[in-house]
Amino acid sequence: SYTTGRKAQDRDLSRHRDRFATWCATRFEGNGLVELEPISEDANGRAGEIFFFTLKDGSRYILRREALTDNPQHMNQDFESEYVVQRELRDRNIPVCKTYFYEEDESIVGSAFYVMEYIDGRVPPDEPSYHHSGWVTELNAEQQAQICRSSLAALARVHKLDPNDLSLDRLFQRARPGFTHNDWLIDHWRRYHEWSRGDAPFPLVTRSLDWLAANRIENEPLSISWGDARPGNTIYRGAECAALIDWDIVHLAAPEKDLAWWLTLDFLSVRRADDRRLPGWLSVDELIATYEDARGQAIDRNRLHYYTVYTGMAVVLFIDRTAAISPDVTEEMREALMANPVFSPLILLEEIMDNKLW
Repeated sequence: SYTTGRKAQDRDLSRHRDRFATWCATRFEGNGLVELEPISEDANGRAGEIFFFTLKDGSRYILRREALTDNPQHMNQDFESEYVVQRELRDRNIPVCKTYFYEEDESIVGSAFYVMEYIDGRVPPDEPSYHHSGWVTELNAEQQAQICRSSLAALARVHKLDPNDLSLDRLFQRARPGFTHNDWLIDHWRRYHEWSRGDAPFPLVTRSLDWLAANRIENEPLSISWGDARPGNTIYRGAECAALIDWDIVHLAAPEKDLAWWLTLDFLSVRRADDRRLPGWLSVDELIATYEDARGQAIDRNRLHYYTVYTGMAVVLFIDRTAAISPDVTEEMREALMANPVFSPLILLEEIMDNKLW
């Protein structure tokens, strides 16, 4: 069954301001708190809440607080892994936000949180699609192409890292003898489907999960998987990737998993723009070739299709879950969304299952 998401007042940090100011004065060596404000509701992720804060010297930072809700976006989210992974990636010159402190004491701001740098830049919108309107449409064709190139180059840099060289014990522990990381992903989404949908499962999602299990990949190469790889989770300065953000579903998987996610979400964005790609946006073949050139290695097309099915399945559940926990979305609106021939992730998943997209 579905219940209403958290109320707006749950995001009010005013009652925690004094404690947070004291915390800042200690951690930033007397550089006291001046301002604390939430990012707009539309910009806030549901896995974690994001706030700006400014110190006396004018420096700005981001506070990311573990979400306070009985109806989370994710199941069994590993909030601390977000912090650890970004710290490890930043230490290896990957474009992510620099992290400063992780705080477990929930009395400071009401839940665990971490602090990271504020990066000035712009993020492509999800709604309306960045292929339809917004600042990306105002760039010239070469700049639009450079957004693609810089994004996929950054993604390839993540995948070039050997996860064994990083302090990622929490991610490695998800697998065990006889239970691979691929098994973990399938098991996670079966449980997520049951947790989120209860006694009203999507038959197509069940079918796709069965297909993934029957065609599971053996001995796949593991890399750090961003999890939600897409332009809408990237900060740009001009046409250059400044930071990859939102690491709340990070895990280990084959590199093709993130690429499939990026391509599929971009494909859905094009569809939501009446199937009109930006004039300078790279074609799917060009996007794949750009990634391969940046990584210095050809992708496995079978793995790419496998993880495209995976992405289609996960997007169905994410969009449905987001609608279900949104206070302003009724059950009728949610059902209409899932049935819409343009926006429906269910229709996209059926297409992916019946035909390879690339």
